[in-house]
Amino acid sequence: MTLPPVRFVTAPDGVNLAYAVYGKGPPLVWVANWLTHLELDWVSPVWRHWIQFLTRHHTLIRYDERGCGLSDWTDQGFDLATWVGDLDAVVEAVGLKEFLLLGLSQGGPMAIEYAVRNPKRVQRLVLFGTYPCGDFLPDRQREALGALIETGWGSSNPVFRQVFTSLFIPEASDDQRDWFNQLQAKSTTPAIAAKLMTAFRRLDVRERLSLVTTPTMVVHSRRDAAIPFAAGRAVAAGIPHSQFVPLESNNHIPLENDPGWSVFCREFLAFTGAEDEGVQGAAADDSNVRGDVDGAYRFGRYRLHPGRRELARDDEVVPMEHRAFDMLVYLIKHRDRAISKDELQEAIWPRMILTESALTRCVMKVRRAVGDDPQRQDVVKTIHGHGYRFVATLTALGKP
Repeated sequence: MTLPPVRFVTAPDGVNLAYAVYGKGPPLVWVANWLTHLELDWVSPVWRHWIQFLTRHHTLIRYDERGCGLSDWTDQGFDLATWVGDLDAVVEAVGLKEFLLLGLSQGGPMAIEYAVRNPKRVQRLVLFGTYPCGDFLPDRQREALGALIETGWGSSNPVFRQVFTSLFIPEASDDQRDWFNQLQAKSTTPAIAAKLMTAFRRLDVRERLSLVTTPTMVVHSRRDAAIPFAAGRAVAAGIPHSQFVPLESNNHIPLENDPGWSVFCREFLAFTGAEDEGVQGAAADDSNVRGDVDGAYRFGRYRLHPGRRELARDDEVVPMEHRAFDMLVYLIKHRDRAISKDELQEAIWPRMILTESALTRCVMKVRRAVGDDPQRQDVVKTIHGHGYRFVATLTALGKP
């Protein structure tokens, strides 16, 4: 995926907001949430699979909220009305008339308020891991977290930021934890982060839920430690005719190998109708790893659906990290020949410096997912001195 150009729009109070537009297809606006950075998110092991999936079906509009990332690092305007105004400024800058709206975490209340104010613009609303009112944390815990940010986040010791990483992604790998720790430090200052957290806790859209007329899907992890499952259920209960999707996950942000991630992808496609509409858009440089997004394949006891990013064995979904999934799709797409290690590296990790061991580990993950191993090699065969080739008997199933 090529990094899209970062653009800027000026909010009504003069704050410069950074935004970017990715992919092709019907527009989807992702409301800014806790500590993003447009230049870092697209390569991150925490957010990259989100961006890859969404841009396969939509033109994705993302922006850094005020005080964070590439937007102005101001500590002013941290309230619902201003944040909704920032969202509207980005929408106007892109020139959108109708679009889907995604509100994740603290972006949920902003998305809800915007949908109430602009019912004709928001075609569908997806709310993930969010809440109707920010008072779900006890006062003492909230004060302790605020003090921890202000006094410890500026330290080179990541242990202070690790507290928040553990809340958001408790099942993260070492690489994912290290990256999220670094993102928090690079996204804003400790003082702004503390003020943002305090402001997020003041958000309250309980009285607005019943006014949402946009078709809405609410998704929440059952064991979310950052925002309680009950908060997501309250959002769904308050929005008329909304659809509620519980995920079997411990993570506030589903990671690429999280079983809840594949469930979310499937439910998202069903709710938005992306496949029914034949939407095949993807970021230009990501097309090499998409495969046939309209079709499905079967080999042995396995069924692969690239468009849904789903691998199933005997109809049971097999969890896969996003790069392993992309590698499997790429090998299938080019199954008529052996793929060199250099070609695989450029296809799966474009413009990234990669050790051979990382490539080997990814191949091992592919083999493990499809029941293969280095000795048998019934699915992925090692071509010594060159690379790898998909060798299993494959049946194209067409669009399911």
